[in-house]
Amino acid sequence: MRLAAITDAKASKVATGAVWVLLNRSASLALAFFGQVALSRILEPLDFGLFAKAMALTDFVFLFWAFNFPTLLIALQDRSEIENVVTTMAAAVAGLFFLAGMALSAVLGRFYPYEILLLFRTLCAIRALEVVPAVLGAIALRQLKWRQWAVVRAVATMISVVAMIGFGLMGLGAWSLVVGQLLSLLGTLLGYLVITDWHYRPKVRGDTLRDVARFGSRMFLAQTLENLLHRADRMVLALTVSTSALGYYDRAQYLLMIMCGFITDVTWNVGLPLYAGLGTDTRGVQRVFDLSNFVLIRAVLGVAILFAVTPEVIVGIIYGSNWLPVAPVIRCLAIGLLAYVFRENAKYLLTSAGMIGRVAMVKAVQVLAYLVLLVVSIITWGILGAAAALSCGLVIEAAGLMYYARRLVTVCWGRDIALPLLIGAAAAGAGIVATSVLGNKFLGAAGMLALYAGLLVVSARGQVPQVLMPGKKSLEAR
Repeated sequence: MRLAAITDAKASKVATGAVWVLLNRSASLALAFFGQVALSRILEPLDFGLFAKAMALTDFVFLFWAFNFPTLLIALQDRSEIENVVTTMAAAVAGLFFLAGMALSAVLGRFYPYEILLLFRTLCAIRALEVVPAVLGAIALRQLKWRQWAVVRAVATMISVVAMIGFGLMGLGAWSLVVGQLLSLLGTLLGYLVITDWHYRPKVRGDTLRDVARFGSRMFLAQTLENLLHRADRMVLALTVSTSALGYYDRAQYLLMIMCGFITDVTWNVGLPLYAGLGTDTRGVQRVFDLSNFVLIRAVLGVAILFAVTPEVIVGIIYGSNWLPVAPVIRCLAIGLLAYVFRENAKYLLTSAGMIGRVAMVKAVQVLAYLVLLVVSIITWGILGAAAALSCGLVIEAAGLMYYARRLVTVCWGRDIALPLLIGAAAAGAGIVATSVLGNKFLGAAGMLALYAGLLVVSARGQVPQVLMPGKKSLEAR
């Protein structure tokens, strides 16, 4: 059965886009896995803590970086000169935030040593410049150059990982992580410039600028609240826990972000352009939504049960035995990882439909609840409390966004939620029993994943055709 048949004309591109995005994520995850295995045996928790502390301090500057320029470019792709307008605005905002960072560094000099201040200033510059390749990448995706986009990302990741390992071996410590970020930035910037074949013109159309400003202002609250959600934990921990403890939390959150990045890549790079392009084609939107949920929930749930049942195996493979204090933190993030799938798919569906106000309202409720949980949890349980609060916040947001998404699509609760959860619970239970019987967590984890995959294959036999090519009757029934 051909994947291209899952949608009407516009949505037929989903197969090509999904394949290249998934290939890119697979290659990037493999490279990141190799890099983390090497770096965890080269750098100390203190090195990761120094980098995390400097990055958390930059969050105080970039908290209000609430203009998601790539999303603006995709959502308003039919406006005249949209690329030039978005690039001009992005460059101007990046300059303002960099200057704000330099001003804040003068204040921080009274409280932090010079090493952290230098890391802070360098990371401010890198984070400000990152908006340029992000916009260029969105232009490449708008041109449907998924293959070239994936190659650029993979090559930039490879250069970054090799550089981090090399500089780590040279004894640069936390600075090896900074060099890796800088080379990744430069690699994607140069690569996107080549593949887009697009030349910037500073001329800005007034009507397009007004549309961008209007749409961006509606996104501002939602994006600011999202920034607060992702950064509040590190910002609070940077002020309350030791540098080494922050290093442990940073490594646990890094593993969560690997998977969240995979989810976002699929939903943003494939889902959002298709949702926006399909417009009022409700059948096409329903099919894209179904396919996204069907694939992502099942793929991510396998990792989530590893997080929950045998996190020591993940930590031992990636970071080594010296990092075992990270394992309990990872266990607390398992539920949040699964909730992230529902959150991202529903968020981009609502964004493409212009329901930014609903997204912002859900985000406001979530962040309010999350901040209360975060402060209480950190005071009570430290980094474990921060991880648990983050998972609770993601669950709250996913529930709110799915509530409003039901106005646009029909959610297949049995197929996409209840059935995978039952399979995951059965596999997790078997994994716990196998681990206790065999006395080996690695074998228990391997058996658990094998059982999970087998149950998925058996259960998906009659469901795949319905997701890929639903008949007219089934669509009307929904």
